[in-house]
Amino acid sequence: MAAAAAASVASRMRALRLAKPRALTAEKVAQFDADGFLTPVASVLTPRQVKDARGALEAMEAAQNQSGNSLGINGHLLHKWQHDLATGPVILDIVQDLIGPNFFIWKSQFWIKEPSSKSYIGWHQDAAYWGLAPFDSVNVWIALSNVTSVHGPMEFYKGSHAKPLLQHEDDYDPANMLTRGQVIPSLEESRDAALVVPAVLRPGECSIHHLCTAHGGGPNKGNDRRIGFNVTYCASHVVNVHRGGCYGQPARGVMPAGSPMQLDPTPLADTPSEANKLAHRRKMEGMSESIMEGSDLARFAAVSEARVGKNLPSHVDAAKASSTAATSLASSLLSKN
Repeated sequence: MAAAAAASVASRMRALRLAKPRALTAEKVAQFDADGFLTPVASVLTPRQVKDARGALEAMEAAQNQSGNSLGINGHLLHKWQHDLATGPVILDIVQDLIGPNFFIWKSQFWIKEPSSKSYIGWHQDAAYWGLAPFDSVNVWIALSNVTSVHGPMEFYKGSHAKPLLQHEDDYDPANMLTRGQVIPSLEESRDAALVVPAVLRPGECSIHHLCTAHGGGPNKGNDRRIGFNVTYCASHVVNVHRGGCYGQPARGVMPAGSPMQLDPTPLADTPSEANKLAHRRKMEGMSESIMEGSDLARFAAVSEARVGKNLPSHVDAAKASSTAATSLASSLLSKN
Protein backbone atom coordinates (compact mmCIF):
# COMPACT_ATOMS: atom_id res chain seq x y z
CA MET A 1 0.00 0.00 0.00
CA ALA A 2 2.83 2.41 0.88
CA ALA A 3 4.54 1.77 -2.45
CA ALA A 4 1.31 2.43 -4.30
CA ALA A 5 0.76 5.63 -2.34
CA ALA A 6 4.29 6.78 -3.12
CA ALA A 7 3.77 6.12 -6.80
CA SER A 8 0.46 7.97 -6.71
CA VAL A 9 1.94 11.09 -5.09
CA ALA A 10 4.96 11.11 -7.40
CA SER A 11 2.91 10.48 -10.53
CA ARG A 12 0.45 13.26 -9.66
CA MET A 13 3.31 15.70 -9.18
CA ARG A 14 5.09 14.64 -12.36
CA ALA A 15 1.91 15.15 -14.37
CA LEU A 16 1.84 18.80 -13.34
CA ARG A 17 5.42 19.68 -14.23
CA LEU A 18 7.09 21.01 -17.32
CA ALA A 19 9.71 18.83 -18.97
CA LYS A 20 12.71 20.90 -17.88
CA PRO A 21 13.21 22.26 -14.34
CA ARG A 22 14.01 25.97 -13.93
CA ALA A 23 15.77 26.03 -10.55
CA LEU A 24 16.15 22.48 -9.27
CA THR A 25 18.13 19.64 -10.78
CA ALA A 26 16.36 16.50 -11.92
CA GLU A 27 18.05 14.70 -9.02
CA LYS A 28 16.62 17.18 -6.50
CA VAL A 29 13.13 16.81 -7.96
CA ALA A 30 13.43 13.02 -7.67
CA GLN A 31 14.63 13.40 -4.07
CA PHE A 32 11.59 15.51 -3.24
CA ASP A 33 9.31 12.87 -4.73
CA ALA A 34 10.96 10.17 -2.62
CA ASP A 35 11.35 12.04 0.69
CA GLY A 36 8.54 14.60 0.59
CA PHE A 37 10.85 17.56 1.28
CA LEU A 38 14.12 19.29 0.39
CA THR A 39 16.38 21.04 2.91
CA PRO A 40 18.18 23.27 2.42
CA VAL A 41 16.95 24.09 -1.06
CA ALA A 42 18.76 27.29 -1.92
CA SER A 43 19.52 30.84 -0.83
CA VAL A 44 16.42 32.66 -2.01
CA LEU A 45 17.12 35.98 -0.24
CA THR A 46 20.25 38.13 -0.18
CA PRO A 47 21.74 39.18 3.18
CA ARG A 48 20.30 42.67 2.63
CA GLN A 49 16.82 41.24 1.92
CA VAL A 50 17.02 39.16 5.11
CA LYS A 51 18.06 42.20 7.14
CA ASP A 52 15.31 44.37 5.65
CA ALA A 53 12.61 41.71 6.16
CA ARG A 54 13.59 41.02 9.75
CA GLY A 55 13.76 44.77 10.41
CA ALA A 56 10.29 45.30 8.96
CA LEU A 57 8.89 42.41 11.01
CA GLU A 58 10.39 43.61 14.27
CA ALA A 59 9.33 47.21 13.63
CA MET A 60 5.77 45.96 13.11
CA GLU A 61 5.94 43.94 16.34
CA ALA A 62 7.23 46.90 18.34
CA ALA A 63 4.66 49.30 16.87
CA GLN A 64 1.73 46.99 17.65
CA ASN A 65 3.22 45.34 20.76
CA GLN A 66 2.50 41.83 19.52
CA SER A 67 4.45 38.87 18.22
CA GLY A 68 4.81 38.38 14.50
CA ASN A 69 3.29 34.94 15.02
CA SER A 70 -0.12 36.57 15.29
CA LEU A 71 0.51 39.78 13.33
CA GLY A 72 1.97 38.15 10.25
CA ILE A 73 -0.73 35.66 9.24
CA ASN A 74 -1.56 36.24 5.55
CA GLY A 75 0.40 39.48 5.57
CA HIS A 76 1.05 38.93 1.86
CA LEU A 77 -2.41 40.44 1.38
CA LEU A 78 -1.64 43.54 3.45
CA HIS A 79 1.97 44.55 2.95
CA LYS A 80 3.99 44.74 -0.24
CA TRP A 81 7.18 43.72 1.55
CA GLN A 82 5.61 40.43 2.63
CA HIS A 83 4.12 39.87 -0.81
CA ASP A 84 7.56 40.46 -2.32
CA LEU A 85 9.04 37.83 0.03
CA ALA A 86 6.44 35.32 -1.12
CA THR A 87 6.82 35.98 -4.83
CA GLY A 88 10.56 36.21 -5.36
CA PRO A 89 11.44 34.73 -8.79
CA VAL A 90 13.81 32.10 -7.38
CA ILE A 91 11.13 30.85 -4.99
CA LEU A 92 8.50 30.74 -7.71
CA ASP A 93 10.86 28.83 -9.99
CA ILE A 94 11.44 26.22 -7.26
CA VAL A 95 7.71 25.87 -6.67
CA GLN A 96 7.07 25.56 -10.41
CA ASP A 97 9.61 22.75 -10.68
CA LEU A 98 7.51 20.74 -8.20
CA ILE A 99 3.84 21.59 -8.82
CA GLY A 100 3.88 23.00 -12.35
CA PRO A 101 3.59 26.48 -13.89
CA ASN A 102 0.11 27.38 -12.62
CA PHE A 103 -0.28 27.96 -8.88
CA PHE A 104 -1.56 30.35 -6.23
CA ILE A 105 -0.73 31.36 -2.66
CA TRP A 106 -3.20 30.01 -0.12
CA LYS A 107 -1.54 31.17 3.11
CA SER A 108 1.51 32.92 4.51
CA GLN A 109 2.67 33.05 8.12
CA PHE A 110 5.66 33.81 10.33
CA TRP A 111 6.75 31.01 12.65
CA ILE A 112 8.85 32.44 15.47
CA LYS A 113 10.31 30.69 18.50
CA GLU A 114 11.82 32.95 21.14
CA PRO A 115 14.99 31.76 22.89
CA SER A 116 13.36 32.03 26.32
CA SER A 117 10.17 30.21 25.34
CA LYS A 118 9.17 26.57 25.69
CA SER A 119 7.04 26.79 22.55
CA TYR A 120 7.25 23.86 20.14
CA ILE A 121 5.47 22.49 17.09
CA GLY A 122 3.74 19.13 17.50
CA TRP A 123 4.23 16.46 14.84
CA HIS A 124 1.49 16.88 12.24
CA GLN A 125 0.55 16.87 8.55
CA ASP A 126 -0.98 20.07 7.16
CA ALA A 127 -3.13 18.12 4.72
CA ALA A 128 -5.01 16.54 7.62
CA TYR A 129 -6.83 19.72 8.61
CA TRP A 130 -6.44 22.48 6.01
CA GLY A 131 -9.31 21.34 3.78
CA LEU A 132 -7.31 21.56 0.54
CA ALA A 133 -7.99 18.97 -2.15
CA PRO A 134 -6.30 17.38 -3.92
CA PHE A 135 -3.02 17.62 -1.98
CA ASP A 136 -0.98 19.08 -4.86
CA SER A 137 0.59 21.77 -2.72
CA VAL A 138 3.91 22.67 -1.08
CA ASN A 139 5.12 24.81 1.80
CA VAL A 140 8.22 26.96 1.44
CA TRP A 141 9.86 27.93 4.75
CA ILE A 142 12.33 30.86 4.46
CA ALA A 143 14.81 31.45 7.29
CA LEU A 144 15.12 35.06 8.48
CA SER A 145 17.52 34.03 11.25
CA ASN A 146 20.18 31.40 11.74
CA VAL A 147 18.52 28.00 12.32
CA THR A 148 20.92 25.45 13.78
CA SER A 149 20.20 22.24 15.64
CA VAL A 150 19.77 24.19 18.91
CA HIS A 151 17.24 26.72 17.58
CA GLY A 152 14.31 24.30 17.39
CA PRO A 153 14.50 23.66 13.64
CA MET A 154 11.62 22.12 11.75
CA GLU A 155 12.09 18.36 11.43
CA PHE A 156 10.72 16.25 8.57
CA TYR A 157 9.79 12.58 8.55
CA LYS A 158 11.09 10.94 5.39
CA GLY A 159 8.51 9.32 3.15
CA SER A 160 5.51 10.22 5.32
CA HIS A 161 3.87 12.08 2.40
CA ALA A 162 3.57 8.86 0.45
CA LYS A 163 1.39 6.99 2.95
CA PRO A 164 -2.25 7.38 3.99
CA LEU A 165 -2.66 10.33 6.35
CA LEU A 166 -1.70 9.43 9.92
CA GLN A 167 -4.12 9.63 12.84
CA HIS A 168 -4.13 13.07 14.50
CA GLU A 169 -5.38 14.25 17.88
CA ASP A 170 -5.81 17.71 19.43
CA ASP A 171 -3.99 18.14 22.75
CA TYR A 172 -4.77 21.86 23.33
CA ASP A 173 -1.33 22.34 24.90
CA PRO A 174 -0.52 26.07 25.32
CA ALA A 175 3.13 25.36 24.47
CA ASN A 176 2.18 23.73 21.16
CA MET A 177 2.09 26.59 18.63
CA LEU A 178 -0.44 24.87 16.36
CA THR A 179 -3.97 26.26 16.57
CA ARG A 180 -5.49 23.56 18.75
CA GLY A 181 -2.36 21.55 19.46
CA GLN A 182 -2.58 19.04 16.62
CA VAL A 183 -0.31 16.03 17.11
CA ILE A 184 0.27 12.61 15.58
CA PRO A 185 0.42 10.38 18.69
CA SER A 186 2.38 7.62 16.96
CA LEU A 187 5.19 10.05 16.06
CA GLU A 188 5.09 11.89 19.37
CA GLU A 189 5.58 8.59 21.19
CA SER A 190 8.06 6.86 18.90
CA ARG A 191 9.99 7.92 15.80
CA ASP A 192 12.61 6.20 13.71
CA ALA A 193 15.57 8.55 14.18
CA ALA A 194 16.99 7.51 10.81
CA LEU A 195 13.93 9.05 9.10
CA VAL A 196 14.00 12.39 10.97
CA VAL A 197 15.79 15.20 9.10
CA PRO A 198 16.19 18.67 10.69
CA ALA A 199 15.89 21.75 8.47
CA VAL A 200 19.13 23.44 9.46
CA LEU A 201 19.21 26.72 7.52
CA ARG A 202 21.29 29.83 7.19
CA PRO A 203 19.52 33.20 6.92
CA GLY A 204 18.05 33.49 3.43
CA GLU A 205 17.94 29.74 2.78
CA CYS A 206 14.69 27.80 2.54
CA SER A 207 13.25 24.34 2.85
CA ILE A 208 10.22 23.02 0.99
CA HIS A 209 7.85 20.19 1.84
CA HIS A 210 4.75 18.50 0.51
CA LEU A 211 1.42 19.17 2.22
CA CYS A 212 1.30 15.55 3.43
CA THR A 213 4.82 15.43 4.90
CA ALA A 214 4.82 14.94 8.67
CA HIS A 215 6.88 17.55 10.50
CA GLY A 216 7.36 19.11 13.92
CA GLY A 217 10.04 20.76 16.02
CA GLY A 218 11.18 21.39 19.59
CA PRO A 219 11.82 24.60 21.57
CA ASN A 220 14.48 27.15 20.70
CA LYS A 221 17.49 26.63 23.00
CA GLY A 222 19.70 29.11 21.15
CA ASN A 223 20.55 32.73 21.94
CA ASP A 224 18.61 34.35 19.09
CA ARG A 225 15.07 34.25 17.81
CA ARG A 226 14.23 31.50 15.35
CA ILE A 227 12.29 33.27 12.58
CA GLY A 228 10.80 31.63 9.52
CA PHE A 229 8.40 32.90 6.87
CA ASN A 230 6.22 30.10 5.52
CA VAL A 231 4.16 30.28 2.32
CA THR A 232 1.71 27.65 1.06
CA TYR A 233 1.50 27.32 -2.73
CA CYS A 234 -1.24 25.25 -4.38
CA ALA A 235 -1.50 24.02 -7.96
CA SER A 236 -4.23 26.01 -9.71
CA HIS A 237 -6.74 23.13 -9.73
CA VAL A 238 -6.61 22.73 -5.92
CA VAL A 239 -9.76 23.87 -4.09
CA ASN A 240 -10.94 23.96 -0.51
CA VAL A 241 -13.64 21.58 0.66
CA HIS A 242 -15.02 24.39 2.84
CA ARG A 243 -16.42 27.42 1.05
CA GLY A 244 -14.80 29.74 3.59
CA GLY A 245 -11.34 28.57 2.60
CA CYS A 246 -11.79 29.18 -1.12
CA TYR A 247 -9.52 32.20 -1.49
CA GLY A 248 -6.17 32.31 -3.25
CA GLN A 249 -3.77 34.87 -4.67
CA PRO A 250 -2.42 33.92 -8.13
CA ALA A 251 1.37 33.64 -8.02
CA ARG A 252 2.21 32.29 -11.48
CA GLY A 253 0.32 31.14 -14.56
CA VAL A 254 -3.46 31.00 -14.77
CA MET A 255 -6.40 29.71 -12.77
CA PRO A 256 -8.69 27.23 -14.55
CA ALA A 257 -12.00 28.48 -15.89
CA GLY A 258 -14.83 27.85 -13.46
CA SER A 259 -12.58 27.49 -10.40
CA PRO A 260 -14.48 28.12 -7.15
CA MET A 261 -11.40 29.81 -5.70
CA GLN A 262 -11.97 33.55 -5.31
CA LEU A 263 -8.95 35.72 -6.11
CA ASP A 264 -7.18 37.73 -3.41
CA PRO A 265 -5.85 41.17 -4.44
CA THR A 266 -2.15 42.07 -4.49
CA PRO A 267 -0.99 44.84 -2.12
CA LEU A 268 0.62 47.78 -3.93
CA ALA A 269 2.22 49.38 -0.85
CA ASP A 270 3.41 48.47 2.64
CA THR A 271 0.47 50.40 4.08
CA PRO A 272 -2.64 48.33 3.25
CA SER A 273 -5.54 49.82 1.36
CA GLU A 274 -9.10 49.43 2.59
CA ALA A 275 -9.68 46.86 -0.17
CA ASN A 276 -6.71 44.82 1.03
CA LYS A 277 -7.87 45.05 4.66
CA LEU A 278 -11.31 43.80 3.64
CA ALA A 279 -9.82 40.94 1.60
CA HIS A 280 -7.56 39.99 4.50
CA ARG A 281 -10.42 39.97 7.02
CA ARG A 282 -12.59 37.92 4.67
CA LYS A 283 -9.80 35.43 4.09
CA MET A 284 -8.88 35.12 7.77
CA GLU A 285 -12.47 34.43 8.79
CA GLY A 286 -13.09 31.88 6.06
CA MET A 287 -9.74 30.13 6.32
CA SER A 288 -10.01 29.93 10.10
CA GLU A 289 -13.45 28.36 9.96
CA SER A 290 -12.03 25.83 7.51
CA ILE A 291 -8.99 24.95 9.63
CA MET A 292 -10.98 24.81 12.88
CA GLU A 293 -13.61 22.43 11.48
CA GLY A 294 -14.39 19.78 14.10
CA SER A 295 -12.43 21.43 16.93
CA ASP A 296 -13.56 21.95 20.52
CA LEU A 297 -14.03 25.73 20.36
CA ALA A 298 -14.37 26.18 24.12
CA ARG A 299 -11.04 24.42 24.71
CA PHE A 300 -9.52 26.37 21.83
CA ALA A 301 -10.64 29.64 23.42
CA ALA A 302 -9.14 28.61 26.75
CA VAL A 303 -5.79 27.57 25.28
CA SER A 304 -5.65 30.72 23.16
CA GLU A 305 -6.09 32.83 26.28
CA ALA A 306 -3.38 30.82 28.04
CA ARG A 307 -0.95 31.63 25.23
CA VAL A 308 -1.30 35.41 25.64
CA GLY A 309 2.00 36.77 26.98
CA LYS A 310 3.98 33.64 26.08
CA ASN A 311 6.63 33.30 23.34
CA LEU A 312 6.97 37.08 23.00
CA PRO A 313 10.06 38.92 21.71
CA SER A 314 12.05 41.15 24.06
CA HIS A 315 10.83 44.32 22.30
CA VAL A 316 7.20 43.53 23.21
CA ASP A 317 5.89 44.43 26.65
CA ALA A 318 4.23 41.26 27.91
CA ALA A 319 2.25 43.16 30.55
CA LYS A 320 0.70 45.37 27.87
CA ALA A 321 0.46 42.84 25.06
CA SER A 322 -3.02 42.64 23.62
CA SER A 323 -4.88 39.41 23.02
CA THR A 324 -3.47 37.30 20.24
CA ALA A 325 -5.17 36.87 16.90
CA ALA A 326 -6.02 33.32 17.98
CA THR A 327 -7.92 34.62 21.03
CA SER A 328 -9.94 36.99 18.87
CA LEU A 329 -10.58 34.17 16.42
CA ALA A 330 -11.78 31.90 19.22
CA SER A 331 -14.25 34.52 20.43
CA SER A 332 -15.48 35.10 16.90
CA LEU A 333 -16.00 31.41 16.17
CA LEU A 334 -17.75 30.79 19.49
CA SER A 335 -20.17 33.65 18.83
CA LYS A 336 -21.28 31.91 15.63
CA ASN A 337 -22.02 28.58 17.31
